[in-house]
This record gives sequence, C-alpha cells and structure tokens, in this order.
Amino acid sequence: MRCPVCQGLSVADSPSTSAVALKSEVRRMLALGYSEDQVIAAFERSYGEFIRLEPDKPYAIGDLK
Repeated sequence: MRCPVCQGLSVADSPSTSAVALKSEVRRMLALGYSEDQVIAAFERSYGEFIRLEPDKPYAIGDLK
C-alpha cells in the first residue's frame, strides 16, 4: 500500500505518522480475520485506488484530460 502523505513510498517504508497508523490498522484488521483483499478494499473505499502502489488498471494519457 502507498503512504497517503509520502511521495511514492509504501506504508512499510514510510516513517510518517500516517503510515504507522495505517500499518497498525492493517495488523488489527488481519487479526480480526479480514483477508488481504478485504483490507485492501476497505482502504480503497477510504483513499481510492491511489492507495495501491500498483493499481489494478493502468492510467492512460486520455484519463488526464
């Protein structure tokens, strides 16, 4: 997952307070029995596809218009 406040860093690599909080939430959700897909879906609902370091679909130049 991408850190929402850092330029191109993953949550795992970022020292930001936001990344630390996200890592904690991921651990909590996994401990409660959520699957990885469910965790990612929950964060996508909050942050959009941006939260993925590698989005499901590539962006085309036409998407920037």
